[in-house]
Amino acid sequence: MKSSWTLVAFVPALLAPASALTADSWTSSPLGKSTLLNTASYGAGAPVNLVGTVTGMATGAGPSACPNGKYVVGVEIRSGTLIDAMRVECAKLGPNGEHQDRTQGAWLGNERGGNVRIMRCPAGQVVTASRARAGDFVDQVSFACRRWNAAQGLHGSLSWQPAHGGSGGEPVGPVECPDGMAMTELGGRKAGSYIGFFTVSCKKLPPTQPTAPSTTSAQNSQNQTGSAVGSSPTSAPSAALSISQGVQLSTGRVSQPVAPVLKTLSSKAIAGGNVELTIEGESFAADKITRVEVDGTPVPYRVISPTRVVATVSQHVWTKVNPQSVPIVVTSGGQRISKQLSVR
Repeated sequence: MKSSWTLVAFVPALLAPASALTADSWTSSPLGKSTLLNTASYGAGAPVNLVGTVTGMATGAGPSACPNGKYVVGVEIRSGTLIDAMRVECAKLGPNGEHQDRTQGAWLGNERGGNVRIMRCPAGQVVTASRARAGDFVDQVSFACRRWNAAQGLHGSLSWQPAHGGSGGEPVGPVECPDGMAMTELGGRKAGSYIGFFTVSCKKLPPTQPTAPSTTSAQNSQNQTGSAVGSSPTSAPSAALSISQGVQLSTGRVSQPVAPVLKTLSSKAIAGGNVELTIEGESFAADKITRVEVDGTPVPYRVISPTRVVATVSQHVWTKVNPQSVPIVVTSGGQRISKQLSVR
């Protein structure tokens, strides 16, 4: 009996260390509950550093991390009433917060369990916070985005995205990256087929770049001959003056971004009964495409080249699709391009 009380007293210390902060990085305390089941799960698999990273040997042991220079802009979540697995979607940030060169991290958890759901920040935003519900396992997760650009840095309030998973457990968190940082990694531990707890790690965002000083006032004070405006009755005509003041005269032509063209579709079975779809076409741009849907369901994707996008479709979605007429929707630059394609 004495040993049982000793074990129970030891459990909270495992799941409640202080957050770890350095000048360039930060790791949260674990999001999860201190339970005997979670404690028992430490005995198998990879070792855990609870104020840093899970260094894993087995599939799904994590961490799910972004390469250097990229930040989390979305999370792929496998869940039912509990959270089976998660992996981060990473991107470089353009000057206005554009999501460029998207990649995905490794899986944390059981990558074959549950149904696929995707949380993705809008362009110009990045993930900076998380919260959860947890009991013996993590029941539910939610992530928040915040606006960022090179001129202002992080600004505005948190925008919490819809939660995924069940409604059991108790609230844990939220945890938020220190100001000036954004999420780069999910660490944690599997407990059986589910996630027992997880941590959030963050790194410093790129430094802000001051906006270049305006040259309008200097342009306004001179005409095209270099003399002061109004100093001579031979000053430039009003049309030329408007151009020198930075007012662009319309030529009747407005440059429009080239929309992707969807041409052909091929499929390949992959692990877990899922299907990998290859969409062939034209004008695919990694920094423009923000969403791919198959039969009305958002799916994870990779932009391989300007002519190829590869999407992963879960088994439960694919079994409902007619291969002779697959509805495909690609959102690029805010424009939805849709077409029904047959599988070759």
